[in-house]
Amino acid sequence: MTSADPPAPSSGGPAEMFVRHPANPIITAADLPRMVNAVFNPSATVFEGQTLLLLRVEDRTGLSHLVVARSPDGYSDWTVERDRGLFAKTSTFAEHWGVEDPRSRATAVRADLR
Repeated sequence: MTSADPPAPSSGGPAEMFVRHPANPIITAADLPRMVNAVFNPSATVFEGQTLLLLRVEDRTGLSHLVVARSPDGYSDWTVERDRGLFAKTSTFAEHWGVEDPRSRATAVRADLR
């Protein structure tokens, strides 16, 4: 099995809704173009034939923001976009501690996320 192969479902027992990839985690803090404390809580979708993730990233100051990552197969060859994402406006009450917990759903695509 290569890192690009999808994980095989477990045999026997109840069916799992999600199966972890053998190379899990597929993206870590070391994969980002800037130094960060952690990566967690991604939201995933398929966009223009690629897997697109919005990653919640905690930067070195402790603030969270959302970063865009793309992969042709959803398992490997990730491109983490350095300057594309949602960054906190810490002067506002709602975003004082950052932007957290991305959610995604099918809808029209915003031009500024292309």
